[in-house]
Amino acid sequence: MADAYPKPAAGRAVPDSTAAFVVIALVVLLIVLWLLGYGPAREGCCTAPAPAPVAVAPPPPAAPAPTPAPAPEPAPAPAPPVAAAAAPPPVDCDALLKGADVEFASGSAQLTDAGRAALDTVIGCLHEGMYEIGGHTDSTGIPEHNLKLSRERADAAKAYLVTKGFSADQLATRGFGATKPVAPNTDEAGRAKNRRLSFEAR
Repeated sequence: MADAYPKPAAGRAVPDSTAAFVVIALVVLLIVLWLLGYGPAREGCCTAPAPAPVAVAPPPPAAPAPTPAPAPEPAPAPAPPVAAAAAPPPVDCDALLKGADVEFASGSAQLTDAGRAALDTVIGCLHEGMYEIGGHTDSTGIPEHNLKLSRERADAAKAYLVTKGFSADQLATRGFGATKPVAPNTDEAGRAKNRRLSFEAR
């Protein structure tokens, strides 16, 4: 009886069924491993996501430079020395008491500021005791009016001295009008000298 399968020609290799099975099994195993993730990594698959960037705090601002202290102000220049006031000239009390130039408002017995200042000077020459204040005018005008005016001016001087501490009993008054001139009444300079008050110790 002839063989069911033809014999291979001499010199040709006959494929081994066992080897073919092994090859198939290896292919199947590789596919399974691929599917299970054991195969070569695929791009975009099974990779962990990239970590989110960490925010970095900005550096703190630099501290401002310290403000320099202001320069000290220069010391003020010393004030120039004040010259001492010149001492007033000495008062000639004898001459002052014989004829003090005490100013009054024109035609009246009203003392001016200059008249009060003149009486303040007279006070420095008066001592304890009694005094007669005499009023004098120039020769201009009516003699009777001048006599009355001279007496009123003496009374005004007495009233002022009383406000400065003198007793009214220390002071008497008298009006002489133009009867006791000390200078000619022919010019203004002479008439100005005659308009005066005198202070005579009693």
